[in-house]
This record gives sequence, C-alpha cells and structure tokens, in this order.
Amino acid sequence: MPDDRGALSSDKSTQQTSRQASSERLGYSDLTFAAYERGRAPVRPVNREIVRWVLDTYAGDAEWLLELGSGRGELAGLLPEERRAKLFQSDALPHVLAANSYDTQKAVLDATAIPFSDGAVPTVVGYSFLNAVTDVEGVIREVARVLQRGGALLSVLDVQPLPELVMARFPADILLPAAMPVPDTDVLVTDRRYLRTDRSDLEKGLARNGAILQPGVRDFLQQYLSSSVLAWHAFQAQSSHADRLETARAVAEALVALGLFGETVDALRSFERIAQAACWSAGLRVVQSELVTGHGEVGTAELPGVPTGKNVTLAHLGASWWDTDPGVKAGYVHLSSTVHVLAAVKGGAAT
Repeated sequence: MPDDRGALSSDKSTQQTSRQASSERLGYSDLTFAAYERGRAPVRPVNREIVRWVLDTYAGDAEWLLELGSGRGELAGLLPEERRAKLFQSDALPHVLAANSYDTQKAVLDATAIPFSDGAVPTVVGYSFLNAVTDVEGVIREVARVLQRGGALLSVLDVQPLPELVMARFPADILLPAAMPVPDTDVLVTDRRYLRTDRSDLEKGLARNGAILQPGVRDFLQQYLSSSVLAWHAFQAQSSHADRLETARAVAEALVALGLFGETVDALRSFERIAQAACWSAGLRVVQSELVTGHGEVGTAELPGVPTGKNVTLAHLGASWWDTDPGVKAGYVHLSSTVHVLAAVKGGAAT
C-alpha cells in the first residue's frame, strides 16, 4: 500500500468539492443507489465469485489495488477480508465516499488527475465506474500513467453504461430512453438503448406542434431537454417498470408525430468501443472485453422476498427479474448474473 514516502505525487493534489471533477457521476442519488440495490442484492453471491475470479486471474500477485469510483463500497463488500485489506478506495464525490464504512485507506480524487507517481500502482480496479464517467479517455490515459508495467486495469460493470458517458458523445443531440429486450429473453429494459435526435429540432418541434402530444409525454420531453442526465436518472429510479416501458413507447411515437428521426444508440456497444479504443491509445492491451455470466444457488431462507412460486432470480447489467425452473431442488433459489468485464494490461499481450 502507498505510504508517506511512496506513491503519492506532490504535484497532483487530492480533489475537493471546490472542483467539479470531470469523472463526477452527476445523476447518482439515494434513489439511484436504492434502484441498483434492488437488482444487485439477490445475485450478490454470484457477483462475488465473478469479481474474485477476475482479480485472481489478472491481479493475483498484486501488492495492493487502487479502486476508482469506490462509492459506498460495493466492490469492498464482495472481497474476502485479506484482499479488502489491500484495497485503496477513492471517489470524486466526498459525500458518497463518506458513506463507505469499510476499514480501508481512502482518498477523494479526480480519476483524470490521480495523485500517484508514474508506474506506482500495481492494479487499478473499478466496479460499475467506467460506465459512469464522461471522460473515459482521460481516465484510462491517467490509469495507464500510474500503472506499473505488467499491471492491469480491471473493470466490472453490473449496470448499464449511464447517460453521463453516452450523452457526452452527442452534445448537439438529445438521447431519449428506448425499450429493447435483454439478449436471449423477452424481458424489455429501458436503460441500454436510446433514440438519438437533434436537440434543436426537438425544441422547435415542441414549440410548434407540442400541443398535439399527450401532456405527460410533452412534459417529459421538456424536462429531458432541460437536464437530460438528471431526468434520465429520475425516470429510471422513480417510475415502475411498466411506466418506463409505456413512456419509452410514447416517446418513440412522439418523435414520429413531430416529424423527427430517431437513430438507435446502444449504450453498451458504445461503451465497449470507447473503452477499448482508449486502452489501445494509452498503451494498454485489452485482454478481455465481454459479458460474463455466473450461476449459483442459495437456500430460500437466505434470500428474503422470494415471490411465491418463483425459484430463479436473474440479473443482467442492472435488469432483474424472477422466473421458475422445475429443475431447481426444493428449498433453493437459482441465481444468475451477467456483468461486463474489461481487462487491459500495460505492456501485456492481446488475446
């Protein structure tokens, strides 16, 4: 672990609230965290095994690990005590890091200006972090600077890329939530696909013809134009699944009614392209970038809130639902979780 003499760089000060870090996650709130927790909690035993496999594979011998975007400590809670003791946690948001009760070294810092010397960090990890920053290239460039040769950047996402990342790529456009099915299922979600349309055209369309729209969808579009990121988070966290699907349908119909074209944007694919390109540009070799699914079983008594007649709970990058499988033995619940794993090594060979 870094000490008073070692890795901290004298010319990169810890960032405080007086500076708005470029990696700050604008939409995070208590409601957002509560929404994430509802999906994470049932499959946490599976996510724990996936994270341990990732760290064993790429950072098994690391003396310590720098975590970016630690938040309230989701990653720390998935680690065994001996590995948690090697974790140096950090976040750009002081109030979020203050809510992290794990006994680890911590610092408030901007991930685009990491206060460590060149080549000082064995491993950098992020749990649902890279998907929530705007300057992915700047973060990865800075990670590459502080990583030791042979060290790894490890990213695990258990939620979709957030609008902070995706919307920043289209500053002249508005990206509206759209429904899409979870791959290989008939479950529809509204947090991965967007309909992209010109912001100015939407403003003009609402001014000229907004009266033809239902008041609810018209108000939603106006709020979205005012603050897209915050409106997206409120939409996802405060409305029911059925309401989100209905709103996505109404938004698509509203664009047609206003004579506007909506181009589909896939947030996960956009994230993969951005992150992989940034790694290569920064001198990191991408050795893994894919969805990983884990499975497990727990006793019904260990999992509160199991719906009557259900014995399977599934999570896919933030989406979660229950199902029934007659093959699951009585008194148990089958767990399935799909996350995205990115691993990139400084000076390593690509696979």
